Amino acid sequence: MNKWLGVLVVLMGLVSRLSSGQTRELSQQQAIHLAEMFIQENGYTSAPANRANLTYELFDADEKDINTLLQARRNRLHPKAFCISDDPDNWHVGFLSTSVDLSKLTPTQQQADLSGRAVIVNKRNKEVKLAHKDPRFSLYKKL
Repeated sequence: MNKWLGVLVVLMGLVSRLSSGQTRELSQQQAIHLAEMFIQENGYTSAPANRANLTYELFDADEKDINTLLQARRNRLHPKAFCISDDPDNWHVGFLSTSVDLSKLTPTQQQADLSGRAVIVNKRNKEVKLAHKDPRFSLYKKL
């Protein structure tokens, strides 16, 4: 019986070590980095898209030509994150539209709901996707 108890203790220790490594959450900085990479690789900045690793949005299914899709996305968002928010499961990283001139924003305007998109980064499994709803950047913490 003592032999089985010893095996059980060893197994419980292994499970504990494995599960603690798997539940480690992404930091804010890690989420920002992943989100910035995501918008660049998916063609939303002025940088070239990574065609081999594109993520399609809900309405992209209607577009059959990848060149037309990438042209519509090109240079739509500033490459650096503007703001961030989180909930228990996800980081919400905000990117301003390139139609917003960052150099001309007053402090009051920076706190408003400016145009842009939010990238959702799961804290545990690092899944990254573009939010489909218009973000309320007035509720986000500015970076």
